[in-house]
Amino acid sequence: MNFLSILHITDLHFGLIYDHDIGADIKDNNVSDKFKQQFSSRWVKFFQDALHQNWINRGKSIDYICFTGDLIQAGKMTKDERINLLEEGILFLRQLCDSIGLGIDKLILSPGNHDADRNNESNEFEDLLFVCNKHGINNISINTVLEINVSNGIKILSTNSCIGATEKIFEYDKDYFQKQLDLVSFKEDSSSMEVDSKYAYQKDLDIPAIGDDQNTSICNIVSKSDVKDACILLMHHNPIPTNCIEIRPYANLIDGGRLLNSLLDTGKKVFILHGHTHFESFLTSYLPSNQGNNYVSIIGSAALNGSPSSKASILEFVFSDDERHIKTDISEIYRNGASFKIKNMFSICNMQDNIDLDLQWNSLIKNRSYRFEKVKELLLYNGDDDDLAQKILFMSPKMIKIGRNNSSDYKEWTYTRDL
Repeated sequence: MNFLSILHITDLHFGLIYDHDIGADIKDNNVSDKFKQQFSSRWVKFFQDALHQNWINRGKSIDYICFTGDLIQAGKMTKDERINLLEEGILFLRQLCDSIGLGIDKLILSPGNHDADRNNESNEFEDLLFVCNKHGINNISINTVLEINVSNGIKILSTNSCIGATEKIFEYDKDYFQKQLDLVSFKEDSSSMEVDSKYAYQKDLDIPAIGDDQNTSICNIVSKSDVKDACILLMHHNPIPTNCIEIRPYANLIDGGRLLNSLLDTGKKVFILHGHTHFESFLTSYLPSNQGNNYVSIIGSAALNGSPSSKASILEFVFSDDERHIKTDISEIYRNGASFKIKNMFSICNMQDNIDLDLQWNSLIKNRSYRFEKVKELLLYNGDDDDLAQKILFMSPKMIKIGRNNSSDYKEWTYTRDL
């Protein structure tokens, strides 16, 4: 068995300060710089401590850190103020890499709408690129789709979903499309419309989109033969509608439906990691059973911004020795008072793979640990060892707890029935 673990972080929003006790948004002019520094370092330390105590120290690893946008809380600020906030966000990510022994090449970024300087229309992400280059961070997508090759025949792709409605993103009648965006986003052509005042702030925001070029590039990469079975795609905006109506339509990826359909046609399993909405969202789309066993799974993480609802996610991908994707376990790092805790949420797999799970699991005594050969004996299993290992993996972590003992060989692991 082979494993790939990804720590997914999004929406840090450095510059947005929350009261540690009551969870209220504190305006910047009411908070001293000293308090900001103390507060920022405090929750960051709690997060790092939880990651070590509840993950790293239990023999599990983090192979990549994927950040899906909004390092800072944008607003009216000078160029120096923007760069200073971007520095804080990048330093947090760098320190996190250092604390778990990851090189900077294992950090992958996708930009968010708050990271853009809307006053610099010709180069909105100039400041972000400047700070990334200063710290030796090259894995960031701005103008092209970033392609990272990792082990187990899997790729991580990073995209920029913040190109907006003003860019040349669609091949067809752009004038007609622009008129539709003007209506949807309450821009200049909507002066005669009666618009609720709570939506008025949206008029200056770009509409998020992947666009023709990125859509084609993504699907071409995913379809390559060197992608054995699965691919991970990073973006800031949510490709499915958010349940928070106040931030629509600028929140939703306007061409998300086309992207999902295109990805389903690739014949691969694709995992889309996104942020932006500050809420978790999970949706997996499967093909009909007679058309293949691939799927597209959308996994949105909540914001890790120091607020009482701060969260991050860990995705643990499990592959067979022949590089076939078996399943992905999703765990959540969530704020719990002053500290953070980790809990397993759910697993993503394709039951069309027809793995027979009908085994006598009650033969294993609850809360007793066994080695693989003993499990095989108690289950009266006469099949292939690799097949049995995959069946057990499907049953973890809800029914079977697995202790890996820092080994990739499943015969060296311990297995404990939990239910």
